[in-house]
Amino acid sequence: WLIHLDNQNNLQTDAVIVCSANGTESLIKKLGYNRPIEAVLGQVISLYIDDQQSWDGWPAVLSFNGVNLIPDKKQNKLLIGATVEPGTNANALEMINMKSMYGNAPTWINKAVINSQWKGLRARPKDRPAPLLEKLEEGLILNTAHYKNGFLLAPACAEWVGENLFGNTILSQ
Repeated sequence: WLIHLDNQNNLQTDAVIVCSANGTESLIKKLGYNRPIEAVLGQVISLYIDDQQSWDGWPAVLSFNGVNLIPDKKQNKLLIGATVEPGTNANALEMINMKSMYGNAPTWINKAVINSQWKGLRARPKDRPAPLLEKLEEGLILNTAHYKNGFLLAPACAEWVGENLFGNTILSQ
């Protein structure tokens, strides 16, 4: 493979692993492949919770109707996330609805103060499950669009890429 870099240099390599999330579709289209990917925006908020809330018995993550609650017991904070919004523009109403847990939040969450919030984009394959794992041709591996499970799937995907590049020998050594 000969890769032409933006700085006008070239890089020659035996294999290319495409892991460019929302940039994948345009990259591989130039090579004749069509793997539609859509951007999905997610918003997260961090709430400061007063000292009256007890975290005893709370799991590391509690999910309720698609809303994840993650306590930070040491700092008395609660992360709430994440919205699932098509496209790249955040919807303020979605964040408000998520904070209220779509009308199901207990009073102590409704009264809590938002101390920070952020958003990010996830790449999700259109019309097929995530992630996209394919050996498109010899030396061209697709490992992308993990949607909401990139960290969770990273070890298994790395093993899959290794097997497709080197066979089982590298993994058994």
